[in-house]
Amino acid sequence: MELLQVIQEVLPLDNKAPADSYRASNIISRVGLDYEEMDACPNDCILYWKENTLQIECPTCDTFRYREKTKFAANTLRYFSLTPRLQRMYNVPWVAKAMTWHSTGKMPFG
Repeated sequence: MELLQVIQEVLPLDNKAPADSYRASNIISRVGLDYEEMDACPNDCILYWKENTLQIECPTCDTFRYREKTKFAANTLRYFSLTPRLQRMYNVPWVAKAMTWHSTGKMPFG
């Protein structure tokens, strides 16, 4: 079962959560929360990244990277890059102030 389906079942019937992955990704991209994707082993052994980019089978468990008869990855990792997230946070004055309190708001000892 997909995560969005689980969320739909938990929330009240009149909720405004996106119904599917397509709508969720549209919302995420409009807000500026772009994410990066990389293929992963179906058993979560490795990421097909850097030195493993061209491999077709997992070197740990010998599982195929792609679904049968397709070129779609059997498992995909999505993540939000840290740099754009921090840039967005520092663009909001009150958030930037809260994030820098440790260097600007220290009290002298004694």
